[in-house]
Amino acid sequence: MFDEWRSSVIDEVRSCRPLSSRTSNNVSRINTLIRENRRICISDLARRLNISVGSTYQSVYDELRYREVAARWIPKQLTVAHEEQRMSILLRYQAQGWDFLARTVAGHVTWIAYHAPELKQQSFQWKHTQFLSVKKFKRDIFVKKKNMATVFWDHAGVILIDFLSRGTIINSECYMHSLTNLRTALKNKIPGKLTKGVIFQHVNARPHVCQVTNKLLTSFRWEVMEPDLAPSDFKVFGKLKEKLAGMHFSSDAELSAAVTKCLQNLDGNFYRGALEELVLC
Repeated sequence: MFDEWRSSVIDEVRSCRPLSSRTSNNVSRINTLIRENRRICISDLARRLNISVGSTYQSVYDELRYREVAARWIPKQLTVAHEEQRMSILLRYQAQGWDFLARTVAGHVTWIAYHAPELKQQSFQWKHTQFLSVKKFKRDIFVKKKNMATVFWDHAGVILIDFLSRGTIINSECYMHSLTNLRTALKNKIPGKLTKGVIFQHVNARPHVCQVTNKLLTSFRWEVMEPDLAPSDFKVFGKLKEKLAGMHFSSDAELSAAVTKCLQNLDGNFYRGALEELVLC
């Protein structure tokens, strides 16, 4: 190299083989094909343009900066009424601030199984590579023995847990009895809550929205809010089922004690965050 009177060890700019695949024309055609069919694969693009798969991959990822992603799962599709209802909740929160959530009392029902299977995360354990993998058999999804719990809570924690008695029919009369117990619990546990005005939040199940139930809530002078997605479902009950996973109960009293302990052990920040997700999601 130095025989040619060159003293630098850095490569000089020189002409190289021109690109024959990743040209602007091919990149533009790839972009057009992807916009026409978002699910087209790299091999189909390469075959239609008659170029290599590697060049197609680089054009898609490096030049066009596309990324292949799966559709995000959501609980359900919102209707216009649901969107208007969520917007009204956001406007209320914007106007009243934290006082709107502080007055909110949420309530919903859930089934608690006597034999709750452990979660997949709970079955993780260390295993040596020389041993066989641990197997776990699938259990029957139909639980024969279970009990229903109606849970009422606010930003500070659980207010009342009402368990369904054996042989009791799930109807409006049963739910009205739980609401009466809730009003008594609010009066005894949280002085001033009823005076400030309760914003009661529950789902629009049949026992919740029937005429006699609405008449009782009207007599309480509670403002009723029925969002399409209850925070009890996606926040509180999910954490409860996680805590109870792998436990086995032999009686209603044992089940009730375990549920009460799990819900009471959750601190106030957890319940506060559950309510805040109504306006922050």
